[in-house]
Amino acid sequence: DETDETVVISALFDLGTAFLEDTVTLTIADDDTAAITVTATNPLSINEGATGTYTIVLASQPVADVTVTATSSDTDAATVSPASHTFTATTWNTPKTFTVTGTPDTDTNDETAAIAHRVTSTDPNYATALAAGITVSVADTTPPPQQNQQQNPPPQQNQDPPPNRAPQTTLTGTAANYDTNGDSAIDGTEYQQVKNDWLTGKITQAQFLEVVRIHLKTR
Repeated sequence: DETDETVVISALFDLGTAFLEDTVTLTIADDDTAAITVTATNPLSINEGATGTYTIVLASQPVADVTVTATSSDTDAATVSPASHTFTATTWNTPKTFTVTGTPDTDTNDETAAIAHRVTSTDPNYATALAAGITVSVADTTPPPQQNQQQNPPPQQNQDPPPNRAPQTTLTGTAANYDTNGDSAIDGTEYQQVKNDWLTGKITQAQFLEVVRIHLKTR
């Protein structure tokens, strides 16, 4: 990926009795894009202790090395390896693989983590390039604890149903716009809407990550 270039072509014509010189200027329009392509199932679903993979590759040949670093938002839920991949001017179009591992634990909760990517390069075009992140859903495999005592069901209480109320939310900022059912949380359906708006450019990456953090806390 580089800027447009111009080339000047000079021609000298021998007319027998005289010479005629002329020049033509050509413009070469660049059609490359400095971008990182992330190929993954999103969300990437794995079990605790199991692994899943996804690949990344550059969209154009760089003029300097390009390093893509992957980090997990919650290593207690999932880790990613290796820490980074580096592309060169000769390996830029060879996909490289990241491996995501579900972290085993003793609780019985399904968990979610966000994998983000940071791009670094001295190539001025790739220095400002962005790489999309992915969401990892980790299914719990811990057997539930056995209960030795039989619990009696609580007595039913005759209560009047609560009055109908308009959905309200205690969330603020971007998250409040996506809490459509007013439960002060971001559930799976609301998260999918947030992700679609981010992928289509309706919200910024910072706004997307703001809502993702709330989604992770309320799962």
